[in-house]
Parts: sequence; structure tokens; C-alpha cells
Amino acid sequence: MPPELAHCVVESTLGNHGNDFDDVMTQYTQLYFQGIDNCVSELEARFGERNAALASSLECLWPESETFLQMSKLAAITDLIDIKESSLTVSECEVARELLAKEFDPTSHKDLSDMCRILFPLRAAFPNVYSIYAAALTFGVSTAACEASFSTLTRVLTPYRRSMTHSRKANLVLLSFQSQYTRCLDLDKFVNSFAQKSRKLQL
Repeated sequence: MPPELAHCVVESTLGNHGNDFDDVMTQYTQLYFQGIDNCVSELEARFGERNAALASSLECLWPESETFLQMSKLAAITDLIDIKESSLTVSECEVARELLAKEFDPTSHKDLSDMCRILFPLRAAFPNVYSIYAAALTFGVSTAACEASFSTLTRVLTPYRRSMTHSRKANLVLLSFQSQYTRCLDLDKFVNSFAQKSRKLQL
């Protein structure tokens, strides 16, 4: 036993003996071991076999990986999104592997969303591979996306926008966060559609 934990070993019953000091120490002891149990269960949940298999499957979706689009490594994701082994064929993976390896540019393609953007126009030809990449984008493998969305919120939620509804605010944050898509939109269509609506308020 580590010497740091020697003074925390419970060698007596935890019943009420009528001593306030003993009651306080009993509560501290219970809280201490409850905290340890929570930490251990959290570690087991985060670094368990299932999450390790999912992390390995995510790794093989990157073109520079040695196991790029190998069917045996994709089992964790395909089981999660209910893709049957018979529907995901070896030929689909091989053709998609050659296509993505040819289109992949390490200087401009930074994450899995770039791979998904390449496959999006060809999703009819590679339905299962595209579904795997689309499902992989929903995994929260880091806090970067969450932190970026919160920093985006500070730019959207100015003092003059405090009264907007939650749904409108969420939509504005999404549009600002996905700016690489919104830059490609034709804003004239939105302005024309907005201008056709009546701006008169019924008093």
C-alpha cells in the first residue's frame, strides 16, 4: 500500500458512536472513497476496450495511416452505426481508398471533415464509406470543437443581441462556426427572399 494512503485505511466500523469528531471523519472517509470510485469508473469508461476500438477505427480513416480504410479495423464504427458486413464490400473500400489517397493534400486537408467533403458529391457511389466518415465527424475526440464554438458565441452574442431566442442564437453560432460552407452561399438569394416578406408589424 502506498504510504500516502496509510492514514486513510478504515479499520473500524462506520457506525454512529455518538462522537461528533468521529462522525465528521466518517463522512470525510466516505466522501474520499466515493471520489476514488468515481475517478476509477470514469477512467474505465474513457479508456475501456470499446473506446480504444473506436479510437483505432477513427485512426484508420486518415489517409496517412498505415491501416487506411481496412475493413477489419472499421468494425467498431460499422457496428455502432449498424452497417452490415455484407453491405460494406472490400471493393468499395479499395476504390474509396484510391480516390481519397489521390485527392488527399496534406497541406490543405486538415481533418476528417475535409475527407467527408471529398466524398459528399460521390456519396451515391460510396454510401457506406461516406456514412462511416459522417458518423466519425460526430465523435468528440477532443475539446477543440467545443472551445471553438464557445469562442464563436462571444462574437455572435453581442450586447445588442441579448434578447434573441435560443434557436436563433444556436443557428447563428452554427453558421459562424461552419464559415467555410457559408462563404460559398449566394447571399443575394437570401436578401431577395428576406425582402419579399412583409416587415410591417400589426399593432
